[in-house]
Amino acid sequence: MDEPIRRDVIAIALNNLIESITLSLEDKEICQNNAEDREYLEFLAISAATILKEMADTDPNLPISKPKWDELTKR
Repeated sequence: MDEPIRRDVIAIALNNLIESITLSLEDKEICQNNAEDREYLEFLAISAATILKEMADTDPNLPISKPKWDELTKR
């Protein structure tokens, strides 16, 4: 697989992960008041956002906008 295609797939997958986690954290039925689960999900989202930010810093042509990632890494 070509490196640019691989990077695009990784970027899209990480973005989808962040969006899914964000939706889960907002849904009170899926993510109830278990603080440990919430912390773990937040950690995963922040870690994925950090990876995307690092990827975007090295390749500004990634198909996903950086500002959303920056918001997550400032928490």
